[in-house]
Amino acid sequence: MKEWIYARNGLYIETGDSRRFRSFAAFRKHIMKITLDEQQDGDLRDVTVTTPDGVMRAVYDRRAEVFPRREFNGARYDPAPFTSSRAAIGGEGAVSVGKVAAACVPPQPLFLAADPTRKVYVLMNLGETATEGTLTLANGNTKAVTLPPYRDMVVFNP
Repeated sequence: MKEWIYARNGLYIETGDSRRFRSFAAFRKHIMKITLDEQQDGDLRDVTVTTPDGVMRAVYDRRAEVFPRREFNGARYDPAPFTSSRAAIGGEGAVSVGKVAAACVPPQPLFLAADPTRKVYVLMNLGETATEGTLTLANGNTKAVTLPPYRDMVVFNP
């Protein structure tokens, strides 16, 4: 499994609005001008994407799993944290979306997605150990749930 440490993958997505690109051919002409350059130095991966609209650069440390540098057109770029009117992430064992809330003991980071109109709720333990959770609905009703620990899995089928 030592080879997995040096696995390389990534994703760059370019999107276009139909008001800017009147046809797929016009959008395709735009994306044909995009270049991507990658340099590696040990655990550091330096990727530069040059588009007609600007230059995006990211340096990623594969061992530490952090971005020591991200920029767009030479200016520092800090992505906005996750936000949604129907979902939230709570880091201290509690999270809420509107009038729907969840908590757990022992405290673990939680993800909650709630659509009360459709009566659909998703609660996920993002922590490393199992925890007992309580989901409180907008009407005050509660539901006790056991939340297993989150695990990032890699499945390999030769």
